[in-house]
Amino acid sequence: MPDKKTVSGIIRAVVTIAIPVLAGDKVVAVITFFNSGVGQEKDENLVTIISTVATQLGSFIQRRQVEEQLRMSEARLANAQRIAHLGSWDWDIIRNDLHWSDEIYRIFGLEPHRFAATYEAFLNSVHPDDREFVVRSVRDALDAGKPYSIDHRIVLPDGRERIVHEQAEVECPPTGHRDPDGRVP
Repeated sequence: MPDKKTVSGIIRAVVTIAIPVLAGDKVVAVITFFNSGVGQEKDENLVTIISTVATQLGSFIQRRQVEEQLRMSEARLANAQRIAHLGSWDWDIIRNDLHWSDEIYRIFGLEPHRFAATYEAFLNSVHPDDREFVVRSVRDALDAGKPYSIDHRIVLPDGRERIVHEQAEVECPPTGHRDPDGRVP
């Protein structure tokens, strides 16, 4: 049990500053400062500093919440793709940067991220008899805007063949990034 002096000190303490910490429009905490000196005036500079800290803290908390929601969403997508044995990929043609989902790696019989996913490496996985068909289908989609929805064979690292279905949509940045003939480089 606290002694009489401690209790009287607690009773005389007054809240001098209470600043809410907001994550979006939701109060997630309150920064509170106590002062035992009754009648002291509050320091406006201190209030400004604490308000700034509270705003930054709220932004940090909100960013962490959004990052966690994104991680959960990505995990759900990866799980759904694994269960359905369906993958996704994204290809930045200008930079030749190809991103495969983990399930695409598994479909191709590869360990996720232990393979340099480039268009050329992808073509090397396509069955030699289907390669020209795949290249032509990609060019038709890029040059003529034709739908890209094809079935073709791939050769797995162990030599087995697998038939895959690919479907894609070509998206161009607002500037177009097309050559003078209207083709995507």
